Amino acid sequence: MAALALASSCGDDSVSDAQRFCGEVEVHRDVLTRPVLRTQADVEAYIELYRDIGQYAPLAIETEWDQLIVNYETARNVIPGGDSAARAQIRSAQIR
Repeated sequence: MAALALASSCGDDSVSDAQRFCGEVEVHRDVLTRPVLRTQADVEAYIELYRDIGQYAPLAIETEWDQLIVNYETARNVIPGGDSAARAQIRSAQIR
């Protein structure tokens, strides 16, 4: 769902923030979709990247983008093998 909204919002050439958002997503596509998260610092940097890009999120997907950030913040606090509901929430929110 978020990926579909993202794709449709990036076609709008009339809004400079949307252009910036799409450019940032394009530049960071590999990191956003296939992160390498080995340490807590990696996780923090990943979440911060989402926040930075989110400043430019078009209104059409702002809510979904913010939810991704909340999900990743939740995942940051999940103990491996622990809270399966939180892990499921994160998996369902990933952009593919």
